Amino acid sequence: TISMSYSGKLLRAGHDAPLTSLAFSADGEVLAATLASGHLAVYECASGRPTFWSLEYSTEIAACLERLPGTPVGCSFSPDPTCRQLMVYSPGGFCTLDTQKAPDCAAAQRSRLGNQKRRRGPVAPHLHSRPNELSSLGGADVAGGPCLDAAPGLRGKAASHGGGNSSNGRTILLRDPCAFLGHLSPSEAILLEKPWEDVASTFAPPLYAHRYGS
Repeated sequence: TISMSYSGKLLRAGHDAPLTSLAFSADGEVLAATLASGHLAVYECASGRPTFWSLEYSTEIAACLERLPGTPVGCSFSPDPTCRQLMVYSPGGFCTLDTQKAPDCAAAQRSRLGNQKRRRGPVAPHLHSRPNELSSLGGADVAGGPCLDAAPGLRGKAASHGGGNSSNGRTILLRDPCAFLGHLSPSEAILLEKPWEDVASTFAPPLYAHRYGS
């Protein structure tokens, strides 16, 4: 006979939006979940309840993730069991959060302003890196854009947004769509991007084209 008994707990996110990703912390004590609504929820695995951090700073967390272009599609905890550093990414960028500290909404606002200024200005030469290279967040530019002092232990060579000190809730925009972002070590991560040229090549030809001036 086949046993149809189940073991486990059903976690409710508090939102009707579907889940987009899940990630366990390195110590196995908490579980992070991103939602299609743009929210992030962190649960205690033992009790199945949201952590104090997730409940206490829900507004601040939402404000940080609001800076991400697009819906969060993935998250990754640092493999260091002594910390709970979390990266949340969307196709247009990623946000770093220490789930044991209060998010810094002021830093998130500075990141937004800095990203807007950088987008309006000319493209720096060092932004033209190969999209398929293995990018280190511990001393090299991320493919398609610099890592800007994202979090303790995840620092790049480029100048940071809003100051050189690390902050909790820093948002970093990417030049090309992000397909995957994950930790390799406490100080390194791998970023997989798809250049916009490849994305545009999949579009159907226009039904009508008009050249201005003709």
